[in-house]
Amino acid sequence: MKESELIAHAENATLWKKYPTLTNWEVRFLNNIITSYRQWNNISPKQKAATFKILQRVCEIK
Repeated sequence: MKESELIAHAENATLWKKYPTLTNWEVRFLNNIITSYRQWNNISPKQKAATFKILQRVCEIK
């Protein structure tokens, strides 16, 4: 999955509070990732992996 697609899923999950299983920590983490991506147009492999794991759990993405 491309970083831009991952960020789009993160924005959808956090902005619309679509997934009640997201914890407050996860929402803050995803918002920080979104902000970092917008600033630098890049996220680290560790950030990408952590974001993917969160979204995989709550959004059931593959």
